[in-house]
Amino acid sequence: MIETLIAVDDPRRKSVPENLDRLKNIDLIWMLVHALKVPEAPMWVGYNSLIIRDNCPKQQIAYLTPINVSPTATNVVLETMKQSQKIAEECNATYMPVTYDLAIAKVAMQLQSTEKL
Repeated sequence: MIETLIAVDDPRRKSVPENLDRLKNIDLIWMLVHALKVPEAPMWVGYNSLIIRDNCPKQQIAYLTPINVSPTATNVVLETMKQSQKIAEECNATYMPVTYDLAIAKVAMQLQSTEKL
């Protein structure tokens, strides 16, 4: 699925949250805590995780079993792609995002264009 960015003049970019003043105060408190060098004060992400209730479902991140061969070897890339497809099927997903570095991604793209994956 490919999505495009919303236009600069799109009205959604101009919406202001109803609780903007409250959020500004929360930000100010964090800045004051750090300016006063309060011991064990969390950094920004930790601070927000303490005060914001996030009811979103947690994502699961998994790593494939390490394969002790060159990661750019065609058979290795093909195996990782097949394992990823299997995991997607187990999760009832139509696809599974996979991250490769450029050298491995080039091999994966070649495989996708020649193999029926």
